[in-house]
Amino acid sequence: MSLKITELKRVFKYKNETLKDPNNLLTPMEVLDFYSDHHPELVNAKIESPITNDDQIEFTFSVYFKEKG
Repeated sequence: MSLKITELKRVFKYKNETLKDPNNLLTPMEVLDFYSDHHPELVNAKIESPITNDDQIEFTFSVYFKEKG
């Protein structure tokens, strides 16, 4: 019986958009910072717990808004 090691492809989701992994050496938080240049609302975003599907791991960026008052 042998072990098979496979590298998971990272996928980043924001709203209905799939964002390309800019560099697999970056941490998910660094990827979030990278995309905050294009999506300023991501500055206050959180990374949801990753979900593993077959050969990929999916990270979702979520933005939560609070009302004043």
